[in-house]
Amino acid sequence: MRQVLIVGDSGVPRDMVAAAAECAGCAVVCVDDMAQAAADCKRGRFDRVVVIGSAPFFDGRMSVGQLRPCGLQRPELYVIGWHQSEHTVLGLLEFGVNQYIAFPVNLRRLCRKIGAPIFRGI
Repeated sequence: MRQVLIVGDSGVPRDMVAAAAECAGCAVVCVDDMAQAAADCKRGRFDRVVVIGSAPFFDGRMSVGQLRPCGLQRPELYVIGWHQSEHTVLGLLEFGVNQYIAFPVNLRRLCRKIGAPIFRGI
């Protein structure tokens, strides 16, 4: 069973993503802030981390490296937000985010993305 960590302080979007992950057969843990997410990721128990909003990466509070200990490619990191600017999306991908998903989100598609097999690189 895949372990998914969902980070976000707003109730409805976080609950929506949690429902999609549970629908995909994932074990879900929700936290309110990035500091708690980084602490949980250090334990290395999550396959995917889904962050609601891109602000933590652009205001200097958080880096992808804090969510991926020891430079590993795991956990896969998805960001869901309202930005649809090409610069924002490219910036997140250059930071090391695996995928950016813009609101409004199709729940069926989100369920498939979160529940998809984890890529294990060589």
